[in-house]
Amino acid sequence: NVQSNGHAIELRVYAEDPVRFLPGPGTITRWQEPTGDGVRVDAGYRNGDTVTPYYDPLLAKLAVWGADRDEALQRTRDAVAEFV
Repeated sequence: NVQSNGHAIELRVYAEDPVRFLPGPGTITRWQEPTGDGVRVDAGYRNGDTVTPYYDPLLAKLAVWGADRDEALQRTRDAVAEFV
């Protein structure tokens, strides 16, 4: 039997122009991932890496879990605020 256990939210972090949705190449000068209970970051980049215009501009996936939707949403807000 599969049983539900809490609530999860996933966000994707991209290097792209927020108006035209085109890749935003360049060097990452500051990279600080959020931490804490129920927070996971799957990333392929770190400080000093270069984002090129030749590939998908996806930098990371941020996955957040909480015991219920409200807790997951609050942890997500906190994690986004901490992600630099």
